[in-house]
Amino acid sequence: MRRIPAIVDRALALLIGTALAVQAFVNYWGQSEPALRWDGFFYATALARTLVPAVCALVVLRIAWPRLGFGVPHVPRRDLMALSLAFVLGTGVALLLLQLESYQDAYSDVRFGDFGSRFSRWAQFTLSTTVPWEILHRGFLLHGIRELCVRGGIPSARAATLAILFTACFEVLFHFGKPPIEALGLLIGSPILSVMAFRYRSIWIPLLIHVWIELLWFLNVWL
Repeated sequence: MRRIPAIVDRALALLIGTALAVQAFVNYWGQSEPALRWDGFFYATALARTLVPAVCALVVLRIAWPRLGFGVPHVPRRDLMALSLAFVLGTGVALLLLQLESYQDAYSDVRFGDFGSRFSRWAQFTLSTTVPWEILHRGFLLHGIRELCVRGGIPSARAATLAILFTACFEVLFHFGKPPIEALGLLIGSPILSVMAFRYRSIWIPLLIHVWIELLWFLNVWL
């Protein structure tokens, strides 16, 4: 097996370490500091999950923007039917899971205020947390790991597999402490979204699917 150059090892360590540091900030310090609670916390979350990895990947590691999955999706026509069917089936499964009483009870504390205030809080959460989450994981981490592995001489297909597994580990682990169904769901959902990001050479379709799931969450759990 070809040895990965030390410079690539260090680059991978920097990329993964940056993602860990960002999530540690968001999940621990960022949520405990009074100055960063509520509106301030949302803004800090968005900046931490986008600006910090961007500096690391684009400036320090010099990975080109399109190589990180931020280009326009390329969806072959033959995939449209399968993609539509998967979307419908995924929506049905999500609706079934969101209706579970145990899951509903886990988020009972978010049901306060009128529809307008609830929707405003959900929209703020989605824009500051969900969208940057996808940018961090499906963009900088997933595509960044593959790019660095390829630089180190690992075949592209194997590099993509490693990137998908690393990203899934991140996403599942950072859902520990939430309802078990979320962490378990990501064991399947994370690899699927990552495969889509690679297949269509863009993070935007997985990101839109994630936002759609969040909208279903709002309609079935927050209301």
